[in-house]
Amino acid sequence: MYRIQATVTTHLLAFLFNKLHSIFAYQMDLRKEILKEHSKVQTLRIVKYVGDSKELLSELMQLFFGAELSIAQRAAWPLSYIGIAHPHLIKPYHGKLLEKLKQNCSHDAVKRNILRLWVESMPPETYWGELFDVCFQLTRSKDEAIAIRVFAMHVMGNIAIKYPELTNELIGVIEEMMLLEQPAFVARGKKVLKLINKASDRKKNQKV
Repeated sequence: MYRIQATVTTHLLAFLFNKLHSIFAYQMDLRKEILKEHSKVQTLRIVKYVGDSKELLSELMQLFFGAELSIAQRAAWPLSYIGIAHPHLIKPYHGKLLEKLKQNCSHDAVKRNILRLWVESMPPETYWGELFDVCFQLTRSKDEAIAIRVFAMHVMGNIAIKYPELTNELIGVIEEMMLLEQPAFVARGKKVLKLINKASDRKKNQKV
């Protein structure tokens, strides 16, 4: 019996040792890795490394909110993936992300990835009023990249689904803009309108 216990203890210690060794042997320098290469492969490496670690995400967010524009631009991509996969981790940062989105100096990649995150995982409702106004301005601005505009439109659609009083206004704006816009905008516009109409029909059926 003692031999069995000793064997189990030995295996447990070996497992723990190997686990700790793998953790401490792989310490990524996030800043260096962000600057090293800007590609999807590298982005996914960073996403995998950060995982669901609150501490590692904090390190990434410090780089994102820092003064180096090139770092913020590149950090935005993994940030959006991590936020979508782990919404609870990104929750403390939504206010700062909204402020970042409002900055005129923000790179397109920064704005695009913040909005991509909110298309999939919306911030708390307390931000929705201001967020709707910001997204409305971005959607209508011809100076913004098309990806930023369509993501902003989708975020407005997410909000309108919860607030029916915004629905008619938003539908009218989207339909009007689709008449003069690029195919990418029209395609996303149709998708957003479909989501809004589907949510509206569901609410009507619930009342019946």
